[in-house]
Amino acid sequence: MLPRNRLIVAVALIALAPMARAQSAPPSASRSASASGDVAVPGATVDQLLVLARRLNPDVAAAALESEAARARVDAAGRLPDPTFATEFKDIDRQRDSALPEELARVEYKIQQSFPLWGKLQLQESGARARAGAARETQRATELEIAARIKTIFAAYYAAFESGRVTRDLYGTVAMLADVTQSRYAQGLGEQEDAIRAEVEKTRLRTDLVRFGADQRQRAAQLNALLDRAQDAPLAAPEALRPLPDETLELAALLERARLANPTIGAAGSQITAAEADQALVRKSWYPDVTLGVTFQQFVDQDKRSPGYEAMIGTTIPLQWGLREAWEREAAANVAAARRRQDAADARVRGDLADAFWALDGLRRIGVLLKDVQLPESRLALQTALRGYEQGRSNLNAVLDTEQRVFETMLRLLAVQVEQQVRLAEIERLIGSDL
Repeated sequence: MLPRNRLIVAVALIALAPMARAQSAPPSASRSASASGDVAVPGATVDQLLVLARRLNPDVAAAALESEAARARVDAAGRLPDPTFATEFKDIDRQRDSALPEELARVEYKIQQSFPLWGKLQLQESGARARAGAARETQRATELEIAARIKTIFAAYYAAFESGRVTRDLYGTVAMLADVTQSRYAQGLGEQEDAIRAEVEKTRLRTDLVRFGADQRQRAAQLNALLDRAQDAPLAAPEALRPLPDETLELAALLERARLANPTIGAAGSQITAAEADQALVRKSWYPDVTLGVTFQQFVDQDKRSPGYEAMIGTTIPLQWGLREAWEREAAANVAAARRRQDAADARVRGDLADAFWALDGLRRIGVLLKDVQLPESRLALQTALRGYEQGRSNLNAVLDTEQRVFETMLRLLAVQVEQQVRLAEIERLIGSDL
């Protein structure tokens, strides 16, 4: 037999023990030893995953290669076009009553080179350099997007582990309680309702354990996919969530950082520079280019004339006014469109940043209320229910109902903390750097 006061202690341990751990130091203290046992397995911290993603993620690698290709185009821009070489056979006498040649008088070897003038080559290089800058910003945007996804999924990965840990602790205590209530009922010291309710609670917790285990595997598979690893590649148990920024952080400061470092805004600015260079190049198309050439002559009959050469200078004639006017209209429209795209990017970033900032602020307040108000109140309600059960004024159902509210508050607090990490990751993506 188990006295009622010992049963009360067992019930109290159901909620108070896991709740105390939740409010104490981060779980890294309890898991760091096991996690450090295999340093080759990533996943204990989000920083480990971010380092691997920069090296292994295929989207990041593709963006880096595209940026490298854009830099190579800068080296190609601003250079002269290839020269032209031609060979001409002159003064060919054909056979009588035939198209076949009978005698060749001379051969000419011609080399020609075009020279764009008026700074056209420099404008081509300027446009290519601006597009390379846009490619670099696109690469940064890809890296930040992947980093935000990893931060978000890691938070859910951590939540699945923490929820499973708390549930397992609670399941062990409830299983013990179910055995006690069954024994008491068999000895005629307890009520059948208590034994049934304890078994129901065990089943509910087993269902939660299955759900949290599936969440762990799902998040691990998502992280491995972002790291370009096998879906079942091992990941270490997560140690802790990243700390939130200081409460003194202001939206105005974040907006200024986004204006200077957001890759979407930066890419739009580079596109404006490239469009303006194209527009200037179109204006220069009204000015002619020059082609220089030299021809070396070889006479078949050397007795008649010695070898010689000819020099040539040519120029383009910009007579297609309609063509160039169409080019100018296109270039002007491209510049205007690039500027409007930058305005749109700036407005979108400002809106998204304000949304994430105020959402994080609200979540921070909710987390404080849950941790400092609702959780202590739930504990107090549990203690009251325990005293009522001890004095015989209530049954075990009331105690377990109160315990469930404590447990649900803990899970809700954990969910709010995960959502805080999601908003934090979004803010860092928008401002282009970590806080």
